[in-house]
Amino acid sequence: MLQRVRSTYRSHHDFILLAILAIFFRLMALFLFRPGGFIGDWSDYLTYLGSARITDWGLYPYIDYWLEYPPLFPWLTVMVYRLSILFPPWVEPRLWFNTFLGLALLPFEIGNVVLVYLVALEIGDRAKALKCAWFYVCLFTPIYTWLGWFDNMPLFFLLLGLYLLLKQRAYSAGIAVGLGFMTKVIPVLLLPVGFRYLRGLTKKLGFAVAAEIAIFLIALPFLLINRGLFLFTAFRNFLTCSAWETFWAVADSYFLYGIVGGDRFDPWPDFSVFQSKIPWYWTAGITLAFALIYLWLYTRPQHREAKWQMVSFAGLTVNLFILYSKGYSPQFLAYILPFIVWLLPNLHGAVYMIVLTLSNFLEGALFFSIFPEEHWILVSAITFRTLAVLALCFEYGLLFFSLSSGRIAKVRDYAFSFLTVCLVLAGCVVSFRVIQTYFEVRYADEEYRAAMGFLRTQVPPPPRPSPKIRGGSNDGEAALVFTEQPLYYRFYPFLRKDLSLYVVKEADERLAGIAAKHDEIWLLCGPEAKPSVEDWLDDRFHRLANYRFGDDWLFRYSAQRNETLPLWIAELGGKVRLLSYQLGTSQVKAGGEVPLTLYWQALKEMDKSYTVFTHLVDDANRIWGQKDNPPASGMSPTSEWREGEVVEDSYVIPIQANAPQGTYRIIVGMYDPQTMQRLPVSGREGQEGDRVLLEEGILIGR
Repeated sequence: MLQRVRSTYRSHHDFILLAILAIFFRLMALFLFRPGGFIGDWSDYLTYLGSARITDWGLYPYIDYWLEYPPLFPWLTVMVYRLSILFPPWVEPRLWFNTFLGLALLPFEIGNVVLVYLVALEIGDRAKALKCAWFYVCLFTPIYTWLGWFDNMPLFFLLLGLYLLLKQRAYSAGIAVGLGFMTKVIPVLLLPVGFRYLRGLTKKLGFAVAAEIAIFLIALPFLLINRGLFLFTAFRNFLTCSAWETFWAVADSYFLYGIVGGDRFDPWPDFSVFQSKIPWYWTAGITLAFALIYLWLYTRPQHREAKWQMVSFAGLTVNLFILYSKGYSPQFLAYILPFIVWLLPNLHGAVYMIVLTLSNFLEGALFFSIFPEEHWILVSAITFRTLAVLALCFEYGLLFFSLSSGRIAKVRDYAFSFLTVCLVLAGCVVSFRVIQTYFEVRYADEEYRAAMGFLRTQVPPPPRPSPKIRGGSNDGEAALVFTEQPLYYRFYPFLRKDLSLYVVKEADERLAGIAAKHDEIWLLCGPEAKPSVEDWLDDRFHRLANYRFGDDWLFRYSAQRNETLPLWIAELGGKVRLLSYQLGTSQVKAGGEVPLTLYWQALKEMDKSYTVFTHLVDDANRIWGQKDNPPASGMSPTSEWREGEVVEDSYVIPIQANAPQGTYRIIVGMYDPQTMQRLPVSGREGQEGDRVLLEEGILIGR
């Protein structure tokens, strides 16, 4: 026995060293890494913990309640949970459960590394097998999946079953498939592979019977205890649950992750979360198309001694299932990667792995964590993934049919290069748009958005033509000064192109140097502002205006004490000032919309809630579009404004579809909704009566 161990070590010492390092790396990752990184801190381990905690009430899976997974894994989580509560909880309450569950799944994860090596040995030499093992160990997705999900467990049974089929060990392969099926449905995809490649009817039948026996033995206790709960819920959800994260789901306008509906204590639940809008004949037609494609592949001539053909056929089976499946989760990539490692351990395979991993990142991390409202990101991720999986089907098909002539290889390389270039270009476009969207989303959620938007209207950047904003002026480059560093890095990403931003500690030489370079200075004073800076500026500059944003104050200073600046557009009833505005567009088609943002300032506290009117008018003052509502869509009524407070008030004014071509203007004002009495307007030349005429014109075309 010892001699055999020594012989095995000598033959595979490079791989054994790799496996040892892989084990150690994963153990350290289990203790020190969290799924999501800086973007989030989440995984399905939390879901598994929640379901296992039901046992605190003496309730157990498939005895008292059902889960969306077959019983093997839920019962594993129950055992792990009961073990974890033997230990006093840590500050992070998930520590012991996550640690023990990760340790319980670690043998399956390392088993996958070993099986990648063993299967590679079956279809190639030792050098290729070691290369495949290094390929797999260096991949990010298997480790990330193991740290947050349990898919490495059913993947183990899938790989084990495939390895045993390569060895023509029908009964053991059947047991592996049965165990895999009772963990997750995907390993059952090996059934047609086994029936195709096992030699002799006896082995084929033995393979099927062994799988059935394994399934029956695991199911037997649950059938005896609660037959209805197990039979009618264990696998029915796989067939009846709603689509998610696929083109099926997009067609139904569903943009959430996979959710299984129904009461877990109800043996006859409705698993769907929405009613599909896809006609049944489309579903039936697509299903029939995939079935015919697979049947055609299944009936092609086979080379019984060509083990690589079995692996390529198994890869095609998995990929076609992924393409057809109504549901997809990022962790499903774990089932695709081993076949890329075996069949394409080269540049082609590396590119496919990177594209698929980045698609997962786009889908799982960016869309669901940061941009849940940007549906185009999910559609982009699904498109990239689908194209990559289709390209892999093409690659596997060439191997399956032994098509390797020089002309075919050249066509394959050209097609791969073309696809790569297209994906890179599309990836660049998507990356640019994602970064742009990130700025838009963060700006929309920014607590200081009103102050940022107002500053933009007051100090347009000198190097560029002035944007279509009115209400302020700038005789030189303006500076925005903070005495609190957190405010500096919150404003900097959004205003760095519009102003010079500085953070100062006290009224010192740095502040004097800033003042010497700028004709105009803005000072934002937050809850921890330094009064000495405000006093220093008051002594040396002319304070033009004070603006209140929540509990913070924004002060405007000018170096020219005798300068008179137009600091506001109009005053309404001695109660409110219209400081400035910003148009979202200067040209629009009839039937479109005009975005408009107004900046109001309360001159005094008011006991009435006034309504703002915005009218799009032509030269004859006929109204072609309007939007009336209390400020900020009713979220900031004037009765709650404090003296000096600045309010950002946004509108989208719809334009009538029959509006003639020409230049239009916008008028705004306020009125009492109880009496319909408008506030009188006073201010700059031309602003009088009961309305404010905004200066910028809007060109409407057809």
